[in-house]
Amino acid sequence: MNRYRIYLVSAVAILILVSAAMLWIGSERYYPQVNVAFPDHSELVFIDVPWTSEQKCRDANNKVAGAIGKNCSQCQLRNSCARQINLAWQSALAGQPIKTYVVHSGTLRILVNAGNDSKQTCIVMAEQITLDKKQTARCVFPL
Repeated sequence: MNRYRIYLVSAVAILILVSAAMLWIGSERYYPQVNVAFPDHSELVFIDVPWTSEQKCRDANNKVAGAIGKNCSQCQLRNSCARQINLAWQSALAGQPIKTYVVHSGTLRILVNAGNDSKQTCIVMAEQITLDKKQTARCVFPL
């Protein structure tokens, strides 16, 4: 009788461990991030909500990078699927203002680093996205 209890307890323990491992693996998150450096030294950073699949994250990055690459052959593009992003970017994804001008468009955030032109760039980008995609976009001013 004791042997069966040991087997039963062992089987339950294994099931719990396997379930926990599956949850841990399933909780992996990949944040799509595309950095765009322009010839004038301004920079845009595209970030979006995380994906649970690294491939879907790469696909999202390729979509953004492909669209930018077509229109700016002089731009330097760098993309990644980070498992963690800094707290400010997490705040931006949550819809909160940060210390940078940020375009909010659906779940996408575009951080604008264009020096003195950051405010105007942010406003124009939000207007253009709204017109082109017929999706509301807005420029969120820094704290």
